[in-house]
Amino acid sequence: MPPRLLPCLRSLSLTSRLHTQTIPRNPNTSKPPLTTKNPNPNSNHDPPSTISHLLHLLTHQSNSLYSLSPLSPALANSISALPNPSSTALPFFRWATVTAPKPTSALYDALVLLAVRSNHPASLVFLLVERFRHGCFNTSETFQFINQNSPISLQTLIQTIALITKGTARKNAFNALVAALCKAGNIGDARHVIDEMLENSHGADVCTFHPLISIFSRMREKEKVEELFDLMRGRGINIDVACYNFLLSSLCYEGKLDEAAELLGQMGQEKIKGDSRTYDALVFGACKVGKLDGAIDLINTMRGEGITVLYCTYHHVISGFLRAGSFEDALGFASSIENEGAAIENLELLGRRCVKGKMVAEASMVAREMKSRGFEVGEKLRRYVEEMATVSHAHC
Repeated sequence: MPPRLLPCLRSLSLTSRLHTQTIPRNPNTSKPPLTTKNPNPNSNHDPPSTISHLLHLLTHQSNSLYSLSPLSPALANSISALPNPSSTALPFFRWATVTAPKPTSALYDALVLLAVRSNHPASLVFLLVERFRHGCFNTSETFQFINQNSPISLQTLIQTIALITKGTARKNAFNALVAALCKAGNIGDARHVIDEMLENSHGADVCTFHPLISIFSRMREKEKVEELFDLMRGRGINIDVACYNFLLSSLCYEGKLDEAAELLGQMGQEKIKGDSRTYDALVFGACKVGKLDGAIDLINTMRGEGITVLYCTYHHVISGFLRAGSFEDALGFASSIENEGAAIENLELLGRRCVKGKMVAEASMVAREMKSRGFEVGEKLRRYVEEMATVSHAHC
């Protein structure tokens, strides 16, 4: 932690379901033909003839593997209705992965959903491993089906993921499951998955805890975050700067700079250095309580420490000046930004705020500043300035 950061912040402080469900087949759904012609009879990846009707469903309507999601119920029903789905489903999923023109995470998410609805664990394991091998990592949508009406129980899903060979693929699948549960607001289930990972050596790491720490921080549950920190320390899992940033952002959002200062001190004791997100939260907190000079000092500290200033960090200061009714300071600050991309972005932001507030003279000043620095004026700001100039001349 930079030695100047903690005193700087302190100066800003104010004293102020366990059974698997299978989707029943719709009796009104007509069965597709079983004689779909294989476009490449000599291919090494030719699908077994017993699943040709699945391929018809897959290609007849969409001609693309990327449209799997809306077809998943029909495909799942077809797989489940086969005489021997265990010997048919896996070859189908293998075919689907090798024939895709370009495998993507979205494609694998759709195939995972299809495998779950088909009640075929072996295919699910295959897909979770294969997607990792192809670099199509799990997303927030991979396990989005986990809810009260899920076609698979949480415990069954945990047991299925545990079948993956120990390593990064299994760990990432569990981490994605924790993230999905947190996104759905199922905090208790997310904690259950983490406990299972810890007790069964499934590779829980700091990233496993990020979603839960984030949601507890947003809920202002600081004590529960501290409990997770203690659990991580007890298990030998190093707490990283992202963990602290979740909680720090929550405190600064509420303007609790005293507590934020204490948290920074804790980071310093654990030799965790703040990053761009850390400072962004602090600048936001300073602006929120009207300490704009302190916010600028923090940005200068970032520059001195060689830490990248995020575009949104500049936004906080500009918004703070505008809330205080000081357009001149807002323009002066935006004009002082050295990074060209950040300067353009923030001058455009200031210009849009002027347009929205019908601040004609101020909008013209922003446009002139952009032109003087060789920046292209955005269309909305340019049109507004030109229209107001035309109106002004008409009244003369």
